[in-house]
Amino acid sequence: MRAKINKEQVNAAVATDGKPLFIFDTLLAGFVVKVTPAGRRVYQLRYRMGGRGSPLKTFTIGKHGPLTPEQARKLAEGLIGDISRGIDPAADKARRVAEDLSARTVENLSGEFLEVYGKTKLKPRSLEEYRRAFASHINPRIGRLKVRDVSHADIERLHYDMRATPPTANRTVAALSKFFNWAIRGGYRPDHVNPCRGLEKYKEQGRQRYLAPAEIAAVGDAIRTSEESGSLTPWQAGLFRCLLLTGLRRDELRTLKWDWVDQQRKVLSLPDSKIGRRDVPISAPVQQVLATLPRIEGNPYVFCGARPGRPIINIAKAWRRVLSTAGIDHARPHDLRHTAASIGVTSGASLLLIGGVLGHRTSATTQRYAHLSDDPVRAVSETIAARVGQSMVGGADLVQPLKVKR
Repeated sequence: MRAKINKEQVNAAVATDGKPLFIFDTLLAGFVVKVTPAGRRVYQLRYRMGGRGSPLKTFTIGKHGPLTPEQARKLAEGLIGDISRGIDPAADKARRVAEDLSARTVENLSGEFLEVYGKTKLKPRSLEEYRRAFASHINPRIGRLKVRDVSHADIERLHYDMRATPPTANRTVAALSKFFNWAIRGGYRPDHVNPCRGLEKYKEQGRQRYLAPAEIAAVGDAIRTSEESGSLTPWQAGLFRCLLLTGLRRDELRTLKWDWVDQQRKVLSLPDSKIGRRDVPISAPVQQVLATLPRIEGNPYVFCGARPGRPIINIAKAWRRVLSTAGIDHARPHDLRHTAASIGVTSGASLLLIGGVLGHRTSATTQRYAHLSDDPVRAVSETIAARVGQSMVGGADLVQPLKVKR
């Protein structure tokens, strides 16, 4: 409709039939107010750059309320003056928005990244690691740089400064790479280049500790005696036993709920493991451990903690008591996972199957245990050689010392 746009006219306007209503001003050509079905009122300018044959463009001036019709009309008149001088308001606004986006600093934008991307795409533990990386390493070093200006050299320098701790340096750059991919999608990097790309990461020496058979026996005895003495709760003792029996990650077991224990299929149905949803077979010893655990009404967790309705929170002190009782100087709860893997490999299981048991995302992760597969191969090699050698010489030495004439 066409009418003189004034306050009374705009306030009274109502969109019907679920379609927006447009009021075209009779005082200024191109000045329009749009009324949405939801009741939102917005001032616009309709214009063409280059004459009648050019495409019609729409520029949003602002909302009714913060702007009166008179203020909006005056702004529209100014925009028409710009158009007559060849300045496109929509293109100019897009340029200014792009400049504002690319002017954000790493530290300023990292908070938005962690809030928008981190809380929706990362697991809680990963989000905490990302927060720590930005707070402790990234923002103190490159936080003041504009996102658009960060170069590969800046990333390389940050990585080099952290060379004393290769794993932390590599993980920090990995978090930063995710940040720049997100920033590129949001228009904060006009060149669309991730400055982390191509950076050669440090080689990491994995901390792999395997409990020897005697140590496994000592840990088993220590868990049993500690539980009997009351220095371990039944749930702490059960958690340590299951860590070794299953090779599962600590938090996969620690947060296990009874609803996820499928006794009929004999599996643990983990809805959100590190690699997503997966079923873990329950062996007979694990079934025995689970059968002996007390259930507390109102607590859905298998391994109950001190707080009502919550799982075990911290196992560090309890684990140190087990080690002290077992007479073992140092081993981490995570080393029980390594030990389970090592037993599987040295028993002759393939790395592919071991990776399936441990829930590895890629075969490269399981490859760290490859050297352990030498043990069963070596044992077979020794058996073959011993039997062949026995047959060759009938019990005598296979190779006689060479007598040299002097």
